[in-house]
Amino acid sequence: MSSFPAWFEHHSEDSESSQTFYGKLLHAKTDPTDMGDHKDYTATVGDDGSFGIIQSFKGLEGYRGWLPFFAVEHLASEKDRGLALGAELVAEDPGGEHYGPWCIFKDPQGLLFALYQDL
Repeated sequence: MSSFPAWFEHHSEDSESSQTFYGKLLHAKTDPTDMGDHKDYTATVGDDGSFGIIQSFKGLEGYRGWLPFFAVEHLASEKDRGLALGAELVAEDPGGEHYGPWCIFKDPQGLLFALYQDL
């Protein structure tokens, strides 16, 4: 399994405005994604490219920016390795019907990234 970024998300306080902007800019089709407590969208560009447009949620309040997700085979062991190397756990989710478990870290330089285990 590749560790290269496998998914990108755009995080902001106003995902509705962001999905309108990127929909028009990139001619992306945007579909709402039910995440319960916040408004998310999946944006699809052409047949291959897609990314998330995410409303701020607990643990990432006020965060604005792009967030890369790295696919890993065993999230639990990679999470432990990240912590041992000095990363700070910011948020995590056990996964759901359409997505696997993930965790978001702040690296030792203060930048955010996420690890996820595909279904």
